[in-house]
Amino acid sequence: MRRGIGVGHIVQKKQHKDNMADLGAMMTAERIARLADQLDDLKLRLKDLTLTHLHEIESDAIVRAKFRQLADSLGVDFSDLLREAAEEHRLRGNNKGNTNNPNSNNNNSGDAAQSLFAKILSIVDGSNADNEQQEVLRLGCEAIQACILERRYVGAFVPLTSIVGHVRRKYKTNHIPFHYHPQRKDKSGSSNSKGKSIATTTTPTTPPVATSASSSAEQNNYALIDEGVVQEALRLVTDVLGTSSGYACMEMEGVVYVQALAGASTGSATDALTLMTTARKLRGQSAAAVDVAADASRSNNAPFTAVRRLGGGTMTASAASLINRTAAATMSLPEATDRGSSSPPSTTDSIAAYCTKDQLHAELPHWPMHRLDAALGGLLLDGSVWIDNDATTTTSRYWFLDHLAGLLVSA
Repeated sequence: MRRGIGVGHIVQKKQHKDNMADLGAMMTAERIARLADQLDDLKLRLKDLTLTHLHEIESDAIVRAKFRQLADSLGVDFSDLLREAAEEHRLRGNNKGNTNNPNSNNNNSGDAAQSLFAKILSIVDGSNADNEQQEVLRLGCEAIQACILERRYVGAFVPLTSIVGHVRRKYKTNHIPFHYHPQRKDKSGSSNSKGKSIATTTTPTTPPVATSASSSAEQNNYALIDEGVVQEALRLVTDVLGTSSGYACMEMEGVVYVQALAGASTGSATDALTLMTTARKLRGQSAAAVDVAADASRSNNAPFTAVRRLGGGTMTASAASLINRTAAATMSLPEATDRGSSSPPSTTDSIAAYCTKDQLHAELPHWPMHRLDAALGGLLLDGSVWIDNDATTTTSRYWFLDHLAGLLVSA
């Protein structure tokens, strides 16, 4: 006579538990799918609502703030939402041929002179600033658009020099006038919030060439768009957007960067920029070691086998071996065959184009590991760093986006 629970009861109980677990997983998946559909429907409704009330969003700061909160709660980029709504509004106006709305800007020259951000934020025409300050505000809006374009290539910290070049090319290509006179600002004694005049950073005007007066004045106007003017323009725009919107200028080791990342605190942005500068320093050490090894190889008449490295150029196989022995942290492309040679390289030594956490921590010994992990995590989230987990060595390799951009340019 059986007195306890049998094996069949145990098996049946385990099967019942597994069935309940499967049922719970299926219900969770259905609930997640239903919530995803509802979220997509809410995003479409928000887009239609933005298109309907586009004029109120452009003119009223309170309405604009409410729509920004709605977009943030749904995980929608507010700038992209307004850009799509403005583009669809423009297309509908062109299709209907409706020119009765005085709020719609159908003037091509006005659209060229005033960027999308300036129209959305209403910080140019609706401001009480003088004409020259309005020019600087328009310049700041163009600089923000340049940050958005350059961010996909270099990450969340865009060098100010590239933004200046992008804005200057856009002004020159579209023939947008820039009427800003720093000499008159010097006489009036106007300065920014830090007490530093914009005109102190402008470059001196070059002597006029033998061209027409209008062409010479146009060249001088474009020459006034320099780093100092762009910094002041970004400061004026961020005063309207708020400090949490990003686009603040930060300097690290003599290089000025624009923080094209919203919502990041000053401390985390400084740590991320320090980490990117450290990785760039590692690459500079590797490039210097490559040059030294190449000179030593040429002086010793060593056999030449080309290997491509970061930043273009070639190095010898013996140079690669020397770098692996002398450089503590190397950043360059893996070994590749020279375009001019038909045979593959004779050496298996290669120089990594990535850097590891140990290499970064060796350059920043005063940083605790949790601070390094937080900085790397922030760079991973905003797309400035890519991670590659090596299954053979269980070591994470970090590829910095600005380094990869250099690889694509030099390839």
